[in-house]
Amino acid sequence: MKTNNSILRLLSSGKFENQGASQAASDNRIRRNPRSRSRAAMGVKLTSIYSAIKQDGGMRAQMRLAMMMGMPSQMAANVPDTPEELERFSRAYRDITAKECPVSMQKGGTNV
Repeated sequence: MKTNNSILRLLSSGKFENQGASQAASDNRIRRNPRSRSRAAMGVKLTSIYSAIKQDGGMRAQMRLAMMMGMPSQMAANVPDTPEELERFSRAYRDITAKECPVSMQKGGTNV
C-alpha cells in the first residue's frame, strides 16, 4: 500500500504535469526534424501531374490517368517521386492529352 500512497501523492503534487509539458516540447522537436519534411514532399510531382491533366483534359482525363496508373490522385501524394514513376506518369500524360507533360522530371520543383 505504501507504493499506492506515494503514487497518489506524486499525482496530486502536480509534478507529472511539468513532465508532460517537457514531453510535449520534445515531441515538437521531433516533429520539426528535417527528415520529416522529406516525407511530406512525397508525391508532389505526381499530384501536380494529376492537377495538370485535369486542367488540360478535365475530369475525364484525370480519371483515365488514374485507371492507366492504377492509382487514384489521393494515393499519389503518398508515393515517392521516383524517376521511374515520373516517367510512367509522363508517358501516360502524353498518351492521354497528346501534349508534353508540363511537370519537370528533374529534381526540384514543378513547372506547372
